[in-house]
Amino acid sequence: MSIKYALLGLMRDEPMHGYRVKEAFDRRVGSLWGLTRPQIYQTLNALERVGLLTSHGERVGSRPARRIYTLTDLGRRAFERWLDSGSVCRPRPFRADLLLRLLFVRERDVAPIAAALERAEQRALQLVDRIARVPNSSARDGAIDVGGMLRAGAAQQAETDLDLVRSCRRELARWSGATKRRLDSAPDGEPPRACAAARRFGVRSTLASTASPPRRRSAGAQ
Repeated sequence: MSIKYALLGLMRDEPMHGYRVKEAFDRRVGSLWGLTRPQIYQTLNALERVGLLTSHGERVGSRPARRIYTLTDLGRRAFERWLDSGSVCRPRPFRADLLLRLLFVRERDVAPIAAALERAEQRALQLVDRIARVPNSSARDGAIDVGGMLRAGAAQQAETDLDLVRSCRRELARWSGATKRRLDSAPDGEPPRACAAARRFGVRSTLASTASPPRRRSAGAQ
């Protein structure tokens, strides 16, 4: 994952403790990445175990001792190899588990799925609003505006996710309405499922025609 290399890169110029690493990352990348302090400390410890960082304790005044991490020569070479690798974003195939769930939807599933889609739309709207409230970042000293590009990319992805959820809601409502109308139009006395299955295969249901004919009354019957 690129995060470990980002942390190595942040410590190229000077050693840092975990809290300062978090501040430096958020200042240059922005909070939308969502990198948490537990993730930072877990990654720093992992990098130290493989020899890419070293650390030592430092006490300032009466505060608890904190660990200061320093980039090793091995870590610097690993970071440089990552920069020189030319690895960039690769196009990813579009996949959404929601679409697979809709593939097997049944009429009895419509209500819970519709409710779940409504909740998903509300969450997507909240995310779109939160991204819009993030202040525009300005790159310092002519640097590449990574934070601004991240904000734009996150906004585009959130809008795409919102459009997908809304499309799923419309398609589910269309399918449910069409299914209900089809079942309601079943001939009297013919089970809706049998009628629907018969129309699907282009044959006339034989349930009614195979019923036993009424008995004829004998001539002497009163």
